[in-house]
Amino acid sequence: MPAPKNISVLFIEDSPHDAELAQLSLERNGYTLVHAEQVFDHDGVVEALQRREFDLILADFILPGYSGSQALQDACNLAPQTPFIFLSGVFGEENAVNMMRSGAVDYVLKQNLGFLPKAVERVLDEVNERRRRLKAERALREIEVRARLAIDAARLGLWDYEPPSDTLIWDERSRAMFGLAADTPVSMALLEQLCHPEDREALRLQVQRAITQESDSEFCTTYRVLREDGRICWIETRGQAFFEDGECTRFLGVVMDITEQQLATQNLKRLNETLGERVEERTRERDRTWELS
Repeated sequence: MPAPKNISVLFIEDSPHDAELAQLSLERNGYTLVHAEQVFDHDGVVEALQRREFDLILADFILPGYSGSQALQDACNLAPQTPFIFLSGVFGEENAVNMMRSGAVDYVLKQNLGFLPKAVERVLDEVNERRRRLKAERALREIEVRARLAIDAARLGLWDYEPPSDTLIWDERSRAMFGLAADTPVSMALLEQLCHPEDREALRLQVQRAITQESDSEFCTTYRVLREDGRICWIETRGQAFFEDGECTRFLGVVMDITEQQLATQNLKRLNETLGERVEERTRERDRTWELS
């Protein structure tokens, strides 16, 4: 016996007896109708769908002063995400096909009521899968937004390289770091050209190793760039290569201008060297003074 599944159902049906039989069929197959409501005309359908949300709509095709096709149109307008199943005593293949094309998800005959639970199960599984997918997509969008905010706050540039097509993409901030205009075509060849001659070969080998040797470790390298305005900038690049069947299909990451940090480090190193020389000189003077005394 399957575990109970709580659902709310709107019956668009003029026969209370038929609605009750459909409800019993669902309950025997593990469904618990936490809310079941029966209407049979336009006003009833509109009022019910405006008042609350349903997990499922079951509708007859022949209704007094109304019709299943009109009910389907009203449901599509008011509750487009709610699955709509026809449960009718009237069958016509062309009629069923037309209703499915208009938005119904299934067409079950009342004389084959045993098929209803399976149809409902299939439809609700599809709805739940769609909801999970939408939830995952929303979560992914939130992650992307947070990542973008973090990247903007850190003033990082984004790059994306596809080795199979040798396509390299830089965002606006990356181009600015390398001193390029927004419409300048970029490529790995251009990156090597901009790289300082003393760092060029090392960068080439590191990139080649990253896209040919599958690894979970992060790619990280630092190199100098010769800008068109004559400035020398230090760039730090971090990224990750992704492989399929042993072949790198995508290599992407971020770049950061670390020129200020490098200059500060070099100045500090020179200062330490100068202080060391001064200390050594003073030590020598002190030793000479001691020897003379």
